[in-house]
Amino acid sequence: MQSNTSTQGHILVGTAAWSDLHDFYPSGIRGTDRITYYARQFQVVEVNAGCYALLPPDNYARWVDRTPDDFTFNVKALGQLTGHVRNEPATPELFSAFRESISALRESGKLGAILFQFPPWFDNTSANRNQIRFCVEQMNGDHLLVEFRNRSWLTVDARQETSPC
Repeated sequence: MQSNTSTQGHILVGTAAWSDLHDFYPSGIRGTDRITYYARQFQVVEVNAGCYALLPPDNYARWVDRTPDDFTFNVKALGQLTGHVRNEPATPELFSAFRESISALRESGKLGAILFQFPPWFDNTSANRNQIRFCVEQMNGDHLLVEFRNRSWLTVDARQETSPC
């Protein structure tokens, strides 16, 4: 019987962030060399820094250059895109700026998924389900992950309503 490898899963192992793993790195390794060392040990990393500020595209381009071709970056979406910055709604222009900032990952084939980690006050309402749809539209085909931190999304009915959103 032949094995169909296309149906088998592929598991990548990594951590959330790489710069704050101080005990992980050999002594004397420079901060700029940490991603290179990290990528020799792991296959994927979650970029958290982009959640707090819109990073310059050059940051991502440098990380692309310092990692192997088969390395994967999952990126946490900018907090303003997920409602973490109250009273400052995400605009199409901000989505565009975020997409541009991570373009080096996309172009290199190293972009895994973008994590939309919604805040605890982002409850299961029609308006918030529409906000998720807006996020999907604005991300223009990128692979997205959603993390809910409000229990209202965890009921059976809520899971059925949001799958697919």
